[in-house]
Amino acid sequence: MKKLLLPLLIAAMALCTTQAVQAQSNIGFRTGLNFATFVDRPSNTSVDSRTGLLVGTYFNFKLVSIPVWIQTEGLYTQKGVESGDATLKMDYLEVPVLVKVNFGSGRFQPHVYGGPYFGFPINSKITGNNLTLQVNNPETDIGVVLGAGTDITVGLTKINIGARYSFGRDDAIQDTPGKNSVISIVTGVVL
Repeated sequence: MKKLLLPLLIAAMALCTTQAVQAQSNIGFRTGLNFATFVDRPSNTSVDSRTGLLVGTYFNFKLVSIPVWIQTEGLYTQKGVESGDATLKMDYLEVPVLVKVNFGSGRFQPHVYGGPYFGFPINSKITGNNLTLQVNNPETDIGVVLGAGTDITVGLTKINIGARYSFGRDDAIQDTPGKNSVISIVTGVVL
């Protein structure tokens, strides 16, 4: 009997957790603008930010009764820098795993969030002066995302707006100093 009790208890807990996730979860679509540059680069180099896109989906789920959610995202995000006539284009498939804290309830629900991201390069090249050169960068870009925003209920639809800052832990280009640093203005809709 004791051998049967533990598996039954685990199954009951799994069923309760599954029901809680189903009752307290949502999925949405996100888009935004990135203003990307490099930090921790040599002081004698001059670069300007590259403006790019951010687009993807997100999934929120809540396991407890406090206003803390886990938010996972799948994003296509454009990073890089510009210098003179040349543009370094570094595009990633990025997966942030964030802890999101909501404040209040009602029509406006402000929130803050933060956590790690894992970026996988899908395009890395320098363009300019009718030339294109491929760039050798690490297989992953790991960093941190910090952000804030608000969810706004409009009729039956919930939209969100906000801003975030993400910064890389390692150099973005192999054997070259400079880490990704991105300010993003984002908006989205809960599906």
